[in-house]
Amino acid sequence: MRSFRGSCALALIGIAFTRGAAAQESATTQPAAKPAPASAFDLGYSQEQPKREGPAGEETATQQPEGFWIFNRPTQVGPMSSDRPGFSDSYSLVPRGYSHLEFGYTFTYDHERSTRLANHTIGEFSLRTGLLENFELRVKWTGMSLTASHFEDVSPWAGRHITREDHDDGATDMSVGFKSPLLKQQGLMPNLSIIPAISIPVGSDSKSTGDVDPEVRLAWNYALTDKWTVYGVGLATWISDGDGRFFQSGASLATYYQFTSNLGGFVEYYGLYPSTRGSDCQHNINFGPVILIEDNFQIDVRAGFGLNEEAPDFFTGIGFCWRF
Repeated sequence: MRSFRGSCALALIGIAFTRGAAAQESATTQPAAKPAPASAFDLGYSQEQPKREGPAGEETATQQPEGFWIFNRPTQVGPMSSDRPGFSDSYSLVPRGYSHLEFGYTFTYDHERSTRLANHTIGEFSLRTGLLENFELRVKWTGMSLTASHFEDVSPWAGRHITREDHDDGATDMSVGFKSPLLKQQGLMPNLSIIPAISIPVGSDSKSTGDVDPEVRLAWNYALTDKWTVYGVGLATWISDGDGRFFQSGASLATYYQFTSNLGGFVEYYGLYPSTRGSDCQHNINFGPVILIEDNFQIDVRAGFGLNEEAPDFFTGIGFCWRF
């Protein structure tokens, strides 16, 4: 009997020892729990950043390093928010320490009476740099404008009707400005940013206004759902021409929907009031997809048409945005 009790005791001690060793081994091999991510308040923001995507969305910093230097930039940022592809500018700023390089091409066609006009705009360059949390530096250049005009004429020799062609090619003016936020979406109040800029007359004689022209834009955005956004801009500018300066205003109203994580689409109305000095107003509509190729590169395609005689009959284009 004593031998049997002794064997049971030894067996129990062996089982306890084996379980204790296994528990100790599990405790030493199990990885430590990761710390919880910092909250928006911990990152220095006054409120939680909305999750927006697309041309009217917001780029949000999800991790913020210490310090206030320009290139102490966030290691992670949200979806890109470019000023392309329509007339409207995005209300959001490029994150501090990052830059956007945007460029594209647009073809425009218009037929009025006996004149057909075709224009190729090549470049549409925009460099946007986040210098501070609330300050974005902007340099824009529309690029080269290649215009071909076809118009009917009468031959001076035989009086026959012929078609003549004229070309007007040259560089356009540049503009320099900045963007700064004014309001954050709260209740019925939209997101709102101000974008002052001045044009620099570096273009060809036939494409340049010939003077420094100021403009102010107000870009707004209102998120209806996580995928659906309405947005637009208001424009006020003082344009120079051969007779001095004239005031031109403009506005847009657009909507953007995010179909998938990589595909969105927009529809936009925009107008210029007036189109040129002494002319009628111009009303347009355009639409198209925005495709996110990868986190820092997107492609957009658009097509549109004029809604009145002053606007072009048709236009289409393609563009790109690269964040670095």
